[in-house]
Amino acid sequence: MGLLKNILLRLRQRKNKIFVVLLCFLLVSVFLFTTQAIATQPITVTFDGHPLAMDVPPIVRDERTLVPLRAIFNALGATTHWDGATGQITAYRSVHGESRAIVLYINNRTALRGYSLHDILIGGRREQITLDTPPVLISGRTMVPLRFIAESFDVIVNWHPDTRTVSIITGSTALPVTQLPPVTQPVVSQRQRMTSQEVTARTMPAVVRIDTHRGQGSGFFVSSDGLVLTNAHVVRGSGQIVVTNHTGERFSAMIAKIANWHDLALLRINAPSHVRFPFLSDNPAVGDISQGEEVLAFGSPLGLTGTVTRGIVSAWREVDVTFGAWTNNHIRILQHDASIAPGNSGGPLVNLYGEWVGVNTLVRADWVGFGFSVPAERYHALLYEDNYSLRCDFNSYYAEDWGWDRELKRANQLLGESVALPPTQATEKARLQNEIISVLQALQQEATTYQPLYTEVQNLHRLYLIYLDARIAEDLFWRDVWINLAFWSQDTSNMLANNKSRAWDAYVSAWNALAASINF
Repeated sequence: MGLLKNILLRLRQRKNKIFVVLLCFLLVSVFLFTTQAIATQPITVTFDGHPLAMDVPPIVRDERTLVPLRAIFNALGATTHWDGATGQITAYRSVHGESRAIVLYINNRTALRGYSLHDILIGGRREQITLDTPPVLISGRTMVPLRFIAESFDVIVNWHPDTRTVSIITGSTALPVTQLPPVTQPVVSQRQRMTSQEVTARTMPAVVRIDTHRGQGSGFFVSSDGLVLTNAHVVRGSGQIVVTNHTGERFSAMIAKIANWHDLALLRINAPSHVRFPFLSDNPAVGDISQGEEVLAFGSPLGLTGTVTRGIVSAWREVDVTFGAWTNNHIRILQHDASIAPGNSGGPLVNLYGEWVGVNTLVRADWVGFGFSVPAERYHALLYEDNYSLRCDFNSYYAEDWGWDRELKRANQLLGESVALPPTQATEKARLQNEIISVLQALQQEATTYQPLYTEVQNLHRLYLIYLDARIAEDLFWRDVWINLAFWSQDTSNMLANNKSRAWDAYVSAWNALAASINF
């Protein structure tokens, strides 16, 4: 009996051990299953208490959450630019009255952060950051690191591992997620409509007058350290540019960037580094301008410095601001009826929220009651242009040469009319020759004022002026012949024709060679 009891006791102890082992195994399995379930649970992103709308779900790389580019930037109210050729992503946003800007690159851990696009793209105060994980392209979607972007734009980011939720909270007095009141109404925009007097008082200190040896225009500061936005046609070909601010101080300036196809140029004035200027934000109103919206036009029409006029946005138009110099160059620009005149070019068009919406650019004497402005969105494209270079100098020259060519065609049309007349109508031929000479001399005067900055373009320009001299000399000869046939000389006629032909061939050859050297 004793032996049997001992055996039964040992069996009971063994069962207890087995039970304990099985229980432990069960508990570990439940824990691992729960952990795995949590780990595979999709990540949720909330923005001020609401789920962030995304067309593809977030992903995790190197313990960092990446989200679709458009979703996070749209939620933050940031404006973005994506360069597919270089993989560069740029975003900027106004935060508490100041702008913030970042630049990232696909599959690159290096990022740049600054107070404005000027700081990053042109050179200024900027910070280089090494990211834990870079932006990536997945199935055609650009995924960007959420925490870096949110913190760069001064918003709070919290991670809740129990629910796998990333919460983004805007505002300097944001509460923890658990204390956030329920949001039942859409967030009200901080834009405040102002009176025209308030807008004028806010805008006018940033508006400048621009004088060159070729003419006069307007512009406005877009950064506190002296960057001025204006029209390309106001400043190209100018050996000396003088900017006068609202207090009457005069500064020399040079072209930093130019986009002739959008008729925009960015100037940098020569001022001490400690001097700061009032400026219009580099985060202007973009894309939300409505027909009928009230606008104010600022500038110096006909040299009348400090002028402001009022009107409405009349329409959006597809217009080629280069008048055909670049093919397929029609862009959407603003048509408005705020009174503008020569000299207004380059001045800002501002809405009643104090946001600049465009740059006044086109006005003609036969356009009564309306003008055009390049929309603000084109300014951001300008920032991605290269700094002023030989290629920019040639493009600027080409934009002018295109206009000069129209005058040459006009002279050639008049010459065709003269040639078609019989010699018996010598008086009419002489009149047409005089008209041709007037067109060419006006063209010569205009072309002579143009001053390229690079030697290669200066040499090309010199050959063009030589051609105009030869062309005018020949037309003067024929005018004199038709006034008095006694002036006729076959040798003189042949010499003048050959001089003109050689000059033109030399110009065309130099033009083609320079264009090829810069891959124009």
